Amino acid sequence: MLEIITPASETRLISIEAARLAVGLAADDDSQDTGLWPLIDQASAAIVSFIGQPLARQTYRETVWSRTTSDSLVLSRFPVASITSVEIDGAAIDADGYGVDLATGIVHRRSPTRCGPFWPAGETVVEYAAGYGLPEDLPADIQRAAILMLRQAHFAGNRDPLLRSEETDGVATFSYFATGAAAVPLEAQALLAPYQIPAVA
Repeated sequence: MLEIITPASETRLISIEAARLAVGLAADDDSQDTGLWPLIDQASAAIVSFIGQPLARQTYRETVWSRTTSDSLVLSRFPVASITSVEIDGAAIDADGYGVDLATGIVHRRSPTRCGPFWPAGETVVEYAAGYGLPEDLPADIQRAAILMLRQAHFAGNRDPLLRSEETDGVATFSYFATGAAAVPLEAQALLAPYQIPAVA
């Protein structure tokens, strides 16, 4: 079970200043902000949907039940910024009793008395912060993907974003992208692929 303790204060992946520069405006030129804000929101939502998890930093309380021991505990949200507390069957675990791979959210149990430390069966409750401080801490490749999508949407104007090609030679012929490809262009998909969460069948 995953609960959000503190929701993100910012979910947009692009600052308005970066958006202005991306479409050829000065960073302090607010003349097109009315049109840019929705494009920022659209690009941000499409990227989060494509990746499969929130990117904005939030504080979570995650409860995991296990009937068997395991090598580690895998948190649902990452990258992990910090862990506030870990409890196993109601007993608080000191910070020296576990280690975490911040990038992947994998938590390992530490024990000076065991040859091979393992994560015990039972109920584990972890309170932690995960995600990026937006937009300044977002990885450069995700920022690049967001800018590409914003620029594409801005310069497309009123053109149908699903239209891939058009031929007029006596009889009009139109070719369309699939909806998913239009939402996240191929170049952006390549940039985002390392962050995508595999779908669980």
